[in-house]
Amino acid sequence: LMSSLSSVFNSSATIFTVDVWLRFRPQAKEREKVIVGRVIVAVLVGVSLCWLPIIQGSAGTQLFVYIQTIQSYLAPPITMV
Repeated sequence: LMSSLSSVFNSSATIFTVDVWLRFRPQAKEREKVIVGRVIVAVLVGVSLCWLPIIQGSAGTQLFVYIQTIQSYLAPPITMV
């Protein structure tokens, strides 16, 4: 479970930093990119915490199965990018 969350957070932060942030600030230094990545992870953790009541609403399923299902919807488009 933790490795799944860690990989999703890391991948999302990398995609945002490289594909979005560097379009607006192509001259960004490494330190700035690291800070942006960390901020994005913090935002994603916040969104994830807000998503908890929705997950708890689906009490019949296990959390790991839910995360893998959501990840299976997101992985093919990200892979194609």
